[in-house]
Amino acid sequence: MSGIDAVLKLKELAEEDIYFARLDRDIIAKLHEKAAADDAHSEREPAKPRAAGEGQSHRANTSQRPAD
Repeated sequence: MSGIDAVLKLKELAEEDIYFARLDRDIIAKLHEKAAADDAHSEREPAKPRAAGEGQSHRANTSQRPAD
C-alpha cells in the first residue's frame, strides 16, 4: 500500500468513527430524554397496587394433582 492509500484509508476510518460516535450520542440523548420523561411521569402518578393474580403465569398449577 502506498503512502497516499494508507492516508486515505485512515481518513475513511476516522470519518466512520465520527459518524458512529454521532449516532451513539444521539441515541444516548434520546434515552436520557425518555428516562427523564418516565421519571417525571412516575412522580406524578403513585404506583397502582397489583390485582390478585396479576403477573402470575397462566399455566395450570401442576404441583398439586388430585389423588387417584
